[in-house]
Amino acid sequence: MTAALFRVALLVLLAGAARAAQAPEKRVRQIGQEAGQAFSAGDYERALVAYDEVAGLLQQLEGRDVELAYVRYNIARCHDELGHGAAALEAYERVDVDRLPPEYADEVDRRVADLERRLYGTLVVDCGAHPDARVELPDLGLAPQGCAWPWRRLPPGQHRLVATAPDGVRVELSVGVLAGVEGVARVPWLDAVAPAEGGGRALAWGLTGGSVAALIAGGVFNVLARDDVRDGDGALDRQRVAPSPEKYDAAVRDTAAAYDRAEERAVVSYVLFGTGALLGAGALWAWLAGDGPAPEAATGTLGLGWTFP
Repeated sequence: MTAALFRVALLVLLAGAARAAQAPEKRVRQIGQEAGQAFSAGDYERALVAYDEVAGLLQQLEGRDVELAYVRYNIARCHDELGHGAAALEAYERVDVDRLPPEYADEVDRRVADLERRLYGTLVVDCGAHPDARVELPDLGLAPQGCAWPWRRLPPGQHRLVATAPDGVRVELSVGVLAGVEGVARVPWLDAVAPAEGGGRALAWGLTGGSVAALIAGGVFNVLARDDVRDGDGALDRQRVAPSPEKYDAAVRDTAAAYDRAEERAVVSYVLFGTGALLGAGALWAWLAGDGPAPEAATGTLGLGWTFP
């Protein structure tokens, strides 16, 4: 009798284990179908919730890495469509592109690059006379690094930069970061240099060069913005003659991306034009003031330059 009861109990346990193993599979199919329907209907918020649940279930199952890669790609697409820039970038970077067809990998790389340009800026620090100096951005909580390494994925805005030379000389300055732009901050070690004659002329030449560089950069960004507008108009034309829903959706995304880039670059061009005008006014004042003593310290000043791909 005891052996019979043991066998019955064992069968019950095995049946329960089998049902438990099937539960995630069934749930994956059910929620996955709901997610796909919501995505196709353009309800990206509902699709995102469902895909997140599917991803969690797939991580509990063995041998489902390919499906998980597709689901994570769809999660990134949902964030992208909802305008969640930072979340979309993070989601795209979690996609295992090695398990997807090449066209998916290319699309992920393209969207990561586009989102990085839209959301963040890059800063290169020119330490001049002290190339071995250490640089830090204390307000952002980033670890100090050498001058040779660019600071990438910086949020746009004004940030405090601190440069410390090997001999202990310390310079603080405020640096401006623009999304999609690689700025160059030049550290002025003037507090360690004796004042020189002709400082007024040096200041005038520096302001003049900065004004010209800012105006040229503004013109370049203005031209790029106009090119983006033309690209957006072309993508809009493709919407009207799209032979399939997929081509139409691709044209819609290209249109939005082109017009977004145009707006961003136009704003950058206006900022640079304004900066060039201000520097030009300062240069005019310096030239009219003539030669004078050079400033003894440059803490809080900033030299900006721009590089273009």
